[in-house]
Amino acid sequence: MPYVKKPRVTTVARRDVISRRLANPMGNESLAIPSNPPKHWVFRIGNGAISPDHIWRMRQQKGWDFAEPADIAGGLPEDFGFEHRNGRLIRGDRGQEVLLKMLASEWRLIQQAKSDQNTKQMKGIKDIPQRAAAELGDEGSEAADFLHNSLKHVEITEKKEILRSEDYQS
Repeated sequence: MPYVKKPRVTTVARRDVISRRLANPMGNESLAIPSNPPKHWVFRIGNGAISPDHIWRMRQQKGWDFAEPADIAGGLPEDFGFEHRNGRLIRGDRGQEVLLKMLASEWRLIQQAKSDQNTKQMKGIKDIPQRAAAELGDEGSEAADFLHNSLKHVEITEKKEILRSEDYQS
């Protein structure tokens, strides 16, 4: 008779489930995967079903690496729905979802660089209507007049919202 590994069943205290539901009553939020050491890693789940090279791109082009069981604090991979197979933490019917990790310090640097680029691209956005009207002025006054009159009712504002990086970490 072949050996069949029995699945490990973990239970969560009912009060923990209810408190999590009360904090977010409208949806099922993903369980945070605590890192070992604390706040050292940021985790993402890469889904190979998106495209054949999706996991490869996440690793080679975006800097993610395969997570290992030792990277997870507070339980076994099975506690978070993963199975350790071939050196990877996977889940899904065919193992298409893979747990990936990145150093939290590097992740924060990338997030800051993305924010800086977005801020740089936003500079001068208030001038867009005037620049468009000026360019249309070369084509003919009727088009420029129409655009100028239409834009009187348009207000473009710049807004910078500061989000804490801790809100996006495991």
